[in-house]
Amino acid sequence: MEQTEFIEKNIGYKVKICIEYDKLEQLKYYANKCKIKIINIEYLENIEVTVEINKQKLDEITNINNKKTLKIIKYDILEEKYIDI
Repeated sequence: MEQTEFIEKNIGYKVKICIEYDKLEQLKYYANKCKIKIINIEYLENIEVTVEINKQKLDEITNINNKKTLKIIKYDILEEKYIDI
């Protein structure tokens, strides 16, 4: 008999976060610690990081931004989607 593995999904967002170059490692550390999935990193004038994130974590990131510990230049919600937790 085969074992069935359940994967819990939650409503979340695909978000593009724009940060300065010197904040990339800090964002990667935070993403790893909080289990935020980094999908893509683009090195442009600033760095654009595309992530899958749930609403709670998105709120936390924007609140962290208000405390100036992780300076996010801007972020755009690209789509609402089901994400792994």
